[in-house]
Amino acid sequence: MKHPIIQSSAYALFALLSTQHLVAQDSSNSDQEEANNRELADYVVVANNYEVPLAEVGSTVNAITREELELGQTTFVLDALRELPGVYLRNNGGPGTSFGITTRGLTDAPIILLDGIEVSNPANGQSINPGLLFTSGIERVEFLKGPQSALYGADAQSGVINITTREAKDGESFGTLNGGYGTFNTRQGSVDYQTKQGAYDLSLGAYYYKSDGFSTSDANNEDDGYENKSVRAKFGYEVSDRLDLYLTSYYIDSESDIDSYHADDPYGNVEQDNFYAKTGAILQATEDWETRLSYAYTYVKSTTDSNGYFRTPSKYVSKGERHKIHWRNVLELKDNWTVAGGIEHEIEDNRAAPGDRDQTSYHADNNLELIENLHWTLGGRYDDNSEYGENETWRTTLSYLIEPIRSRLHGSYGTSFIAPNFYQTSNPTYGNPDLDAEEGEGWDFGVETTLIPGVLVLDVTGFRNEIDDQITYDRGTNSYINQASYKSKGVETTLSWQALDSLVISANYTYTDAENKDGSAPLHVPENMANLSATWITMEDKLSLKASTRYIDDRVTYNGDADDYILVDLAAQYIVNERVTLWTMINNVFDEDYQEIAGYNSPDFNITGGLRINF
Repeated sequence: MKHPIIQSSAYALFALLSTQHLVAQDSSNSDQEEANNRELADYVVVANNYEVPLAEVGSTVNAITREELELGQTTFVLDALRELPGVYLRNNGGPGTSFGITTRGLTDAPIILLDGIEVSNPANGQSINPGLLFTSGIERVEFLKGPQSALYGADAQSGVINITTREAKDGESFGTLNGGYGTFNTRQGSVDYQTKQGAYDLSLGAYYYKSDGFSTSDANNEDDGYENKSVRAKFGYEVSDRLDLYLTSYYIDSESDIDSYHADDPYGNVEQDNFYAKTGAILQATEDWETRLSYAYTYVKSTTDSNGYFRTPSKYVSKGERHKIHWRNVLELKDNWTVAGGIEHEIEDNRAAPGDRDQTSYHADNNLELIENLHWTLGGRYDDNSEYGENETWRTTLSYLIEPIRSRLHGSYGTSFIAPNFYQTSNPTYGNPDLDAEEGEGWDFGVETTLIPGVLVLDVTGFRNEIDDQITYDRGTNSYINQASYKSKGVETTLSWQALDSLVISANYTYTDAENKDGSAPLHVPENMANLSATWITMEDKLSLKASTRYIDDRVTYNGDADDYILVDLAAQYIVNERVTLWTMINNVFDEDYQEIAGYNSPDFNITGGLRINF
């Protein structure tokens, strides 16, 4: 069923604008100059793999800050990502179940980095489900869109999500204790602590979530629960004014119940053990040269116990390790020219079945200000993998602020590839050892305009992607194959309106036209998506209220067609005093019956409330 009123409103309202947008300013207005300075002080890391002012970034980057995460009251990163333009997330049920993400029509998941660690499963190539990552303790989430293999290597075809955990500033020590209870007998709690005293800094966190859940399958009514226990630790030591050492780690122990299509037949569960760690040194060798050396380790084990499609008990274990050494340098050759480059070597080990591979990579990226306010990047990467061979990728971006008309032109072009994983090449039943890597290219170009300085900002961005040798599962041969090609194109629009000093209204709309080589509709690609949200802060900044609406068009899934739907969510928090905050979130307010994947249910009306204590 279509929703013409909502759709027509979405066409007009466009897209959620996060803090990534630069507001072009009138130099005669001192208030606007101050606002501009605040914007220019905002940086992103993911766009160039080092800090760059947002005003200089040609690629599309959506950023979610810690303050926005707290206002939205989302428990997991998965739900925070849903409001971003051009992004459609889907689960086979609850937050810890199978996960997928479509970005601008591309259904391959982006690379996800957690404090700089790639957190995919080396054995099967699956990216971590953001439903395993708590928002508590996170400082910032950045989503870089478009092909980024020139910066980040294989699998960065649809983009990169960079998640940074919280740290204290010099002389600070603080902590947060958070707890809540809600529908589905959901219990959650977390504690975070950060301190930086003298040469030492420390950041710790422990998180717990357990829910009885709901029946994720149409076929039966048994509730499917989810439990997650996670801890993190980050330690830094300043050896001197020029040399810093650090160590960061994250551990996740989770269990998710899953269903089959057999009526009243519980399907089984999935247990995951994820461990990530990274250590390294940062040396300011000279005033203009920063060099970094790091070692990162990834271990992921996933065990699925099930009754199988034919009610035959089965167990599938996926276990993989990744070791990655990276030497990286950033040099300011001139005031208007920065060069970044390095060498990377990684080893991936498929522990559940014999197999390993290694890769050596070389990359370089130039960032130049050609003339005032015109920033251009050009970079490339060479990867040599022991299993799937050599790949060369490159990218270029442009950002040009035209002050007289308060507008900024931005665009990017890049090439990419996705390597076949161990499961796709080596599985005895479904594997194909002759698979080639996917190769892709994509571009976007947009105009960001300040319609009313300090009040109303609009961005319209067109995009196009083309993939060759796309890896897909073929039911006819019962194995993975390379299909000819895949294309997606569309427009992504965003609007931010500071309606009042205390009221911000944000909206986004994305239109996507995607097709396979044979002209058939691709899986999991909504043609129309839209988000609308309003945040009101009142009572001397003590009370915050947020209302969000999301529209997802109908789409094809591997189990059949899934209908379009509209969801409304509410969130609120009240600051009792500087130490105590009360919060609540109400999801699916109108109890919409919807499915992200045909045959798998999603949560109906649910509410959670809790208490956050600062210490």
